[in-house]
Amino acid sequence: MPKILAAVQAALALITIGAVTTFAPPCQKLLTLDNGNQIPMKCHWAGQAAILVAALIIVLAVVAILAGKEHKKVQIGIIAAGIGLILVFGPLIGVCMNSEMMCHTTALWGRVLGGAIIVCGIIDLFAGREGQIPS
Repeated sequence: MPKILAAVQAALALITIGAVTTFAPPCQKLLTLDNGNQIPMKCHWAGQAAILVAALIIVLAVVAILAGKEHKKVQIGIIAAGIGLILVFGPLIGVCMNSEMMCHTTALWGRVLGGAIIVCGIIDLFAGREGQIPS
C-alpha cells in the first residue's frame, strides 16, 4: 500500500503541473508599473512556484517508493511539500484580488490536489505496522 500511495501522490503532483501549465493556467495578463514596464502578476509566480513544489513531490514520491521501510520518513517531507503547495496559492504568494480571474481556478486545483497529497501521506503514516512513524 505505501508504494501505491506514493504513486498516487506523484500522479497528483503531475496533475498539478498539468493544471498550472495546460487546463487551468493562471492569468497571463501583465501588470503595468508606474515607470511603464510590464511584469507578470503574482499569480504567474504562484504558478511557477507550484510547478517547482509539484516537481519536488514527484521526486520525493519516487524516493518513498524506493525507500522500503524508511518510506514514512520521506512521507513527512511529502506532507510538508503538500502544505507548501497549498500555501503558495495563499499567504506565501497568492493570486489576484479579482475573484473572476482565471488564477482562482488554478489556486483551487492547487489547494485540492495539495490536500489530497497530504491525505495520502497521513494515511501512509498511520497505516500498517512496518516502518512506524519515526519518533
